[in-house]
Amino acid sequence: MKKILSAVLVAMLLVGTSVAAFAGEKFADGSFIGFVPNAKGDIIVDIKVKNDNIVGAEILNPVKPKGTYKYAQGVEAFEKFPSAILAAQGAGMDGITGATGSVNDYNKATGQALAIASGQYNGNVFYGVDRDYGHGHTVVKVTVDKKANKIVAVEIVPAQGTGPNETRAANKPATGYPLQEALDAYNNIPAEIVKQQSITVDVVTGATHSSESYMKAVKHALEQAGMNPDDFVK
Repeated sequence: MKKILSAVLVAMLLVGTSVAAFAGEKFADGSFIGFVPNAKGDIIVDIKVKNDNIVGAEILNPVKPKGTYKYAQGVEAFEKFPSAILAAQGAGMDGITGATGSVNDYNKATGQALAIASGQYNGNVFYGVDRDYGHGHTVVKVTVDKKANKIVAVEIVPAQGTGPNETRAANKPATGYPLQEALDAYNNIPAEIVKQQSITVDVVTGATHSSESYMKAVKHALEQAGMNPDDFVK
């Protein structure tokens, strides 16, 4: 019966059903990232868990501040998300008229994060974040082979044109970023992490902050995958 329930939970997650399915599950402690691709800007949420309780919820992207984001319902959904998720403790936030799509995406992303935290997620792709509220968060998509204890692929998740309040660092090559060193780090650090199977590869001179940020984000992804980051310190 337990196996059947687990299969049902995974199936519900895959079709984007409410995160209510995870209410009552046992969660690991930590910061868990849920991610939903969206042509208007990827939806990324951070769900923090401690002692089987959701203790923090944050939308990392896209940011919709009052006074700059033009749709009031979108701002309302964005602002209500943290308190709604904490109050619901896994049941998801209620719909908001005029912001149905946003709320559904937030709940899908939350469901993915809780699936990781509860051990219900059987995928091999995890997202890691290194937070920088001044310059923009770094987000990476990491594909792993847990049986082989191997990093298969690392991809920097670029911003997707959600405006000046975008929280993630811009897609440097596409936006014509002026610093060559930063472009080199953007293009080369992910490949070096995979090649060397290390989250301590050499930084690019002149782009130390960016280089280290990419490695920290990969470390966060490995932690969520249940892999020991110390195995990748070389």
